[in-house]
Amino acid sequence: MTGLAIGGGLGLLLGLLTGSVRAAADKLDMNPSVVSRQIAQLEAELAEVLAAEQAAQDERMAAPEASAP
Repeated sequence: MTGLAIGGGLGLLLGLLTGSVRAAADKLDMNPSVVSRQIAQLEAELAEVLAAEQAAQDERMAAPEASAP
């Protein structure tokens, strides 16, 4: 996991726990816009991973069964 993803993950967790990006930024002693951008980057990275996993699952489901007669 990159430093950005770690910061974004921490920002997201603190945002959930404190209720806002601003409160999370205060806890991290960071600018709220930086925390918000890191969270957005983390969301984008996770979306890519989830899309790749879904594509792999779709391929497995479409492949013919090796044990079929």
